[in-house]
Amino acid sequence: MAQADTSIQMYPPLDSSPLSVEFFADGTTSVRITGYEAAQAAGTKLTVGYQIGYPAALPGAVAHVITPGLTVGGDNSANLGVELIPDLAVGVDLGTGNAWEASLVPEQELEVELAPGGITDAPIIEEHTFDGDSTTVRFAGIRGSVSGAIGPVTIRPYAKAVTSSNDVAITYGKPVRL
Repeated sequence: MAQADTSIQMYPPLDSSPLSVEFFADGTTSVRITGYEAAQAAGTKLTVGYQIGYPAALPGAVAHVITPGLTVGGDNSANLGVELIPDLAVGVDLGTGNAWEASLVPEQELEVELAPGGITDAPIIEEHTFDGDSTTVRFAGIRGSVSGAIGPVTIRPYAKAVTSSNDVAITYGKPVRL
């Protein structure tokens, strides 16, 4: 299992509070199972997320993580236009004009209450099940914020794979202090 192209960038929080931090993240997680009959593996579960560390937190402190969604759409109308002379056009609408939209990847919003101090887990993909010997998950444009933490905040990406026979592999990315 490997993490690649991981990037966590800190930006000044929009609320300008000294108790808030905001970050944007991208990355890739790949799992590859090897060994005898690895291609027949079934039911492996992948969790990808962030560990958020801080020295102390006020009551009501939270971490928000929002993943972008992917939506496609269109309509079933057709238009036919003919320009007879410049600036004089004749057109006919051949369709019903019904629009359609489909969510391929739904946007997710995760809110996690922070404990008084320590490390809080914020999974963005939780127990994604796959069959076979490999999978890759790429993500970009994840926005996160932490409100109510006292002291520096550190973010560390992680990935965990659990096979159907309960073999576990965990990787941790480079921590970033915000």
